Amino acid sequence: MRARRAGPRDGPDRERCGQRGPFGPDRVEQDEQGRLFGTTASVVYQDMAQKLADAGRELELADASTALDARYRRDALGATRTAIEGVHAAEHGELAAAADRLDAADAAFAALEKR
Repeated sequence: MRARRAGPRDGPDRERCGQRGPFGPDRVEQDEQGRLFGTTASVVYQDMAQKLADAGRELELADASTALDARYRRDALGATRTAIEGVHAAEHGELAAAADRLDAADAAFAALEKR
């Protein structure tokens, strides 16, 4: 089940639907049944940041056996840090900056997948 930002057909959140970012500023909607979670977006952002930080720690602990592995690890760590910055920006309501950082991280991860 994926959470999403409220859209134009979602009732009282219509005025916020134009905001850029992965979620609206205060509530997260459950996509499948159309109900709101009893939580704030900041809880979701904190969880996302924690999961990204855990992945980054695993990357930092991994030993690179070749120069190619070392470059991949370095680039993956950079993309992970950029994603964490994006999540923190979203948590603080800086949705445009968050979207830019998360888009950059997404592009970096996509480039890594093509290697």
